[in-house]
Amino acid sequence: MALKSSIAILFISIFVLNLIGAEEKKGQRYYLKHCKECHGFGKRGGNLATMEDWDNYFKDGAKELKAMHEGQKRVIEYLNSKKFLQKESKRMLIFL
Repeated sequence: MALKSSIAILFISIFVLNLIGAEEKKGQRYYLKHCKECHGFGKRGGNLATMEDWDNYFKDGAKELKAMHEGQKRVIEYLNSKKFLQKESKRMLIFL
């Protein structure tokens, strides 16, 4: 019985890790599409801030991120978009 439980836990762990990896890849795609022009490719962009900083930038509807991009109309439109706020921001944060 313990072996069956261990195997089940192993498969669930692998499944969860695969989901997280898929979310990270999608986040990377969004970053490359919308951010690399100014902030460089993924590794460089992700290293612009600490994990704690990224969490703060994306919290409260990306309030700090919007303040950092004040005056950049195209960026602000994207950060205010339903697509970014409901889906892409969560995945991009996982990537960063």
